[in-house]
Amino acid sequence: MKHCLPKREINSSSGCSICDHSGKLRFLFFITLFFCSGAIFAQNTVTGKVATGDTALANVTVQVKGSPTATQTNSSGNFAIDAPGNATLVFTSIGYTTQ
Repeated sequence: MKHCLPKREINSSSGCSICDHSGKLRFLFFITLFFCSGAIFAQNTVTGKVATGDTALANVTVQVKGSPTATQTNSSGNFAIDAPGNATLVFTSIGYTTQ
């Protein structure tokens, strides 16, 4: 009986054709990981001050909309929060209405 498929020849001394390209594959993997990690984990630290007129507002909750990530303003009304570049921040405080 004749074989229909051509025989595969191995040129490498180790007998593994994938091993010949392992360095290239490893390099390609790390380059891909490097570029994708920036897009996946892109976070910016957003800082600001919450005030009404000239009066700083303390204890205002600043939250990334749709996320559990939140912080509060300090006694000077300042805050810092890590958020994606396209995030919406929601500010809430007792005694103020939603706008």
